[in-house]
Amino acid sequence: MASAREQLQQLQKAQKRARLPTADESILEEDSAASDDQENREPVQFQRGTTIRGGTCLWYHEFRFLRTLKNGKWFRCEQRTCKATLFLEDMENLTGFLGPNDHNHCAAPSRQQAEANRQAMKEQIQANPRAKPFRLRAQGRANVDDEVFERMGADEALDKMGRRDYLALQLIDVDKQVDTTAVDDESAM
Repeated sequence: MASAREQLQQLQKAQKRARLPTADESILEEDSAASDDQENREPVQFQRGTTIRGGTCLWYHEFRFLRTLKNGKWFRCEQRTCKATLFLEDMENLTGFLGPNDHNHCAAPSRQQAEANRQAMKEQIQANPRAKPFRLRAQGRANVDDEVFERMGADEALDKMGRRDYLALQLIDVDKQVDTTAVDDESAM
């Protein structure tokens, strides 16, 4: 029994808290730690991307970061459980700093290529609104590897995306026509 009691006492001794620093010491330590953090970090170049809703996202080493606030400079990893963040210092040059936490998941290189293909399909729809969605889908999926093909989504989902963009363009055209006829009616009076 004595050996168990001695082991328990040693464990308790190791778990005692260290002395709390005074207020002056803690302020000085925080300032020096913050200045060391700022000095050791180097600016990093990011790549710009777009979300499905048309928002801005950033890519760094095949990891995708989403903006935390509407006009904020902080971005978080796209996976909710991941604590990785970054701070965008210069919006024009897309340079900034990585946060202190690392990713807890693997990168997805095919995701970036799939989103680039989807964005190219949307631009083709805007350039040629009369094109059929299934033809644009076939062009977008041509010459891509299997992972990117799978990440782009189902055929039905891509067709729906094409139809939505097509209808949005048609509504914009209708609004422009309504505005011009209203101006013509007012000028005729």
